[in-house]
Amino acid sequence: MRFTLTVSYADLPVAVAHANARIISAKALAGPKENLENKPNGTGPFKLESYDSSRMIRLVRNDNYFIEGVPYLDAVELHLFPDLTAQSANYLSGNMDVLLAVEQSDYDRIDKAPGSNAMRVASGRFVNVVMRFDQKPFDDVRVRKALAMSIDRQTLVDVILEGLGRPARDNILSPEYAYVIDSPEIPYDTAAAKQLLADAGYPDGIKIDLVASNRPAIRGQVAIAIKQMALPAGFDINVKSMPHDTYLANYWRKGNFYMAYWGMRSTPDGAFTLLLTSDASYEDTAWNNKEFDAIVAKARSTPDDSERAQLYAEAQKLILRDTPYIIPFFQDVLTASRDGVKGWVVHPLNRVYYIESVWLDRN
Repeated sequence: MRFTLTVSYADLPVAVAHANARIISAKALAGPKENLENKPNGTGPFKLESYDSSRMIRLVRNDNYFIEGVPYLDAVELHLFPDLTAQSANYLSGNMDVLLAVEQSDYDRIDKAPGSNAMRVASGRFVNVVMRFDQKPFDDVRVRKALAMSIDRQTLVDVILEGLGRPARDNILSPEYAYVIDSPEIPYDTAAAKQLLADAGYPDGIKIDLVASNRPAIRGQVAIAIKQMALPAGFDINVKSMPHDTYLANYWRKGNFYMAYWGMRSTPDGAFTLLLTSDASYEDTAWNNKEFDAIVAKARSTPDDSERAQLYAEAQKLILRDTPYIIPFFQDVLTASRDGVKGWVVHPLNRVYYIESVWLDRN
């Protein structure tokens, strides 16, 4: 197979291994395009046997899988539930071997349940505060910096994440990424933040609405905590929670102050071009920094590892200088499996599963 690119792309091997990328047959590609969406076609370790969108997906072993000896399991069933409460209850009752997603509030209970093993993996998943550069008051970096100093990040980890995460320092890259740099600590200092607001022309503080979707609930939880934390600094924040569809239609990528939520990407380039470059897929800050764009584009086409490291360091320094987002913490990926499940591992991306390497020991 040959890939012909219009520009150099150093991350091509990673890109083609993306969870959404699939190898399909030439016959399927030549057929009706709608078949690619509704008919199974691929080279994975399991084959689709049945699909019921309200109850269960069943996969069976692919005997022609290209890696000899795997998968070990004859079949895998993915049970679908209306909510996480029902999912956790079924796992704890012994009806399921693996719980793909564990809520922070359930982690300790599930970890201590007989025959259960909870697992946490450090990840780059985060809730972030979006502040539009093209709308007041966040067109002034001093206001953005003041808000950043008005958030007690460790307290958010302790209370919202129940300790299952780490404080972050407004760098979009977590320590799990290649080329990440050390970011300076951002102290919780409401007095200094209040002075920054005064220097920016807001001596009496700022009264403003902070929009949060009700899905997932962590957006609203963080918003309410920020409201309380930032009050002594002069931020009088009114949290407006709303249904997710209303949020998407009216505020996402439009509003000047709202909560967003993102999972980890495979590479720094994936993270930057998803959110922060001027032509990013989901650009939502109006930062539009041409210097940053040029650095990211050059790093994308540079195969030399040391040169890429230097370029990505420059890009991150611009992020830390201008504060396009407030990123208070990185959230761990939480999962669980029963004692008889062997070989179960979790990836920081939370989209990659190595079920072909899993086996069951019922003894």
